[in-house]
Amino acid sequence: MEIFRFDCDWAAGHQMNSCAGEYCCGVLKICSSGASGWGEFAFAYPQQKFDMIHWACVFTHLKGLSIAGAIRYVQCGPEGWDDIRQKAALAALSDLARQLLHPADQPQAAAYPLTRSYLIAHSQAYFSC
Repeated sequence: MEIFRFDCDWAAGHQMNSCAGEYCCGVLKICSSGASGWGEFAFAYPQQKFDMIHWACVFTHLKGLSIAGAIRYVQCGPEGWDDIRQKAALAALSDLARQLLHPADQPQAAAYPLTRSYLIAHSQAYFSC
């Protein structure tokens, strides 16, 4: 699993969720068996500094679970999970399941480049687990 946090201007220019002001915008990437699932997130945060490691550490609980098990876990609303994390995780898990079931159904043009090196180069912060 990887999480990339972007500058809101960059995210808006790449047709991600609308960001303005003090927002945290990014993507969650979950990989399994050579496929990747993606989920976007964007939310306002009031504090001056944002601790992405603290925010993202809940995703480590998904490691090692099957896709179905991870979806059940996220839907149970475990402690520390909010609606934004749940939506990003469920989107990434659903996308991953779709990729694994239908690997030939790749989108013709992504809203943003999905290469890891490009995402890291344009990220404000990065978290991997």
